[in-house]
Amino acid sequence: MSLPVFLAASLGAALVVVLVFFAIGAATNRHRVVDVAWGTGFAAADLSFVFRRRCSAGRARRGCR
Repeated sequence: MSLPVFLAASLGAALVVVLVFFAIGAATNRHRVVDVAWGTGFAAADLSFVFRRRCSAGRARRGCR
C-alpha cells in the first residue's frame, strides 16, 4: 500500500471518532465532550496506521485483509 492510502485510512479513522463524539455532544447538549475526541482521534489514527502497516508488511495475522 502506498502512503496516500495509509494517510486516508488514518484520517478516516480519526474523522469517524470525532463525528461520533460530536453526535454525542449534540444529543446531550454538552459540546465539551468533543474535546475528548481529539486525543481519541489521534489514537485511532495511529492504531489504524500501525494495523495497516503490519498487514501490508507481509506479517499478516488473523484479522488482516
